[in-house]
Amino acid sequence: MSTLPIRLALVLLIFPAAALARTDPAFFAYHTALTRQCAGKHLGWLPPEIMAGPAQDFLDALPRQQRAQADRRIAAECPRGGAACTDLAVIHAAAKLKVVSRLATVVCREDYLCTGVGRCRETPP
Repeated sequence: MSTLPIRLALVLLIFPAAALARTDPAFFAYHTALTRQCAGKHLGWLPPEIMAGPAQDFLDALPRQQRAQADRRIAAECPRGGAACTDLAVIHAAAKLKVVSRLATVVCREDYLCTGVGRCRETPP
C-alpha cells in the first residue's frame, strides 16, 4: 500500500499552506483561485475540520459523473479517511476535473476570516 496519502496529510498538517502551494500544483491552483476570489479572508489557512463542510458542499454540487470521479480519487488518496487527507484529495479531484475555481467559490462563501494557519474565526454574514 502506498504511503503517499499519509505523507500528503502530514504535509498539510505540518507545513503552512503557502509552502504546500509551492510544492503541489493542484494546491497552488486552489490557493491562487482563493486569492483571486476572496483574498482578504485568507481561507487557504482553514483547518481541516472547517474545510470539510465546504468541501462536502462542493462534492454534493458536482454532476453525477464528476462526483463519481472525485469519490474514486478521494478513496484512492485517503483509504483511511481523515479530514486533512480528504480535504487535500478534494482539491486534487477538483484540479483533475478542472473545476478548482468552483471549489474556491464554495469555500469563499464561508463566513470565516483567518489570521494564520488554523487560526480562523467566524465572521458575521
